[in-house]
Amino acid sequence: MTDPDKHSHDLLLPNLSFRWHAWRRFRRDRLAIAGGIFILFLMVISAAAPLVVKYGTRHSPFQQHMMDKITVGRGQLDVVDDDGLPMGPNRVFLLGADLTGRDVLSRVIYGGRVSLLVALLATGVSLVIGLIWGTVAAYYGSFVDAALSRLMELMMAFPILLLAIALASAMQSSSLLVVILIIGFVNWTYIGRIVRGQVLSLRKREFVEAARALGAGDVHIMFRVILPNLVAPLIVYSTLAVAGNILFETALSFLGLGVQPPTPSWGNMIREGMSYYNVAWWITAFPGLAILLTVLAFNLLGDGLRDALDPRLK
Repeated sequence: MTDPDKHSHDLLLPNLSFRWHAWRRFRRDRLAIAGGIFILFLMVISAAAPLVVKYGTRHSPFQQHMMDKITVGRGQLDVVDDDGLPMGPNRVFLLGADLTGRDVLSRVIYGGRVSLLVALLATGVSLVIGLIWGTVAAYYGSFVDAALSRLMELMMAFPILLLAIALASAMQSSSLLVVILIIGFVNWTYIGRIVRGQVLSLRKREFVEAARALGAGDVHIMFRVILPNLVAPLIVYSTLAVAGNILFETALSFLGLGVQPPTPSWGNMIREGMSYYNVAWWITAFPGLAILLTVLAFNLLGDGLRDALDPRLK
């Protein structure tokens, strides 16, 4: 005999929302959950940096304890010795001090604030440009699609790092806004191709034809009818793109074309310590470790979201 409770349960399962199924798949992915928790922790501690860290990043030499003595155990030690070598990790400076006696932990946290801000906003710029470009190209098709697609392919033919270096050199400015715009501009083509492919498959669907039959305009159909169906792939792409943009910002700052001192970022921190890595390894090691963990966390989160939101798994 068939169990009526089991039969009712089976009938209810198809009526569960897609978001509930996606969340159930996502929460089973422990690596993705761990990545999300780490990212949330990093965002919170970066946003609250003035409340969390003991030493700032733009204080005077006296406030930064340059050439000062600190108590470690029962002894008094110089933060930077007479040979100009900084102090390594200890009870006071948990991650050590840099060449001017500044706390590396404080700069890593403030650097995460800058690197995350640049990566998130640059990803937003890429999304806006790529979304508009790919949607217009695929929706109108014909000559419009051919022209916009060729321009997109022309952009992709340039090595993006060299293009970013050329733009940064031409602008002769390394403000946060300029760095964000440069990274967003050179990376939009990837989301443009993704959006174009998705819109090509959606523009002939029944709900689009129904909206057109009801008199909806092109702008309404593109951004009110088709766009909601792109949310899942855009979320996945954005998560993975943030990881790539963190590395991109790090590369520009390391080359001296990104965020400039005294504003700390993980890239310029590594650059400052490269010449002394054999005697003061902590100056480059800890910013590098922060980059590694953050990029890994975003990639794990992106992979988990992709598996959870993939319609084929519904």
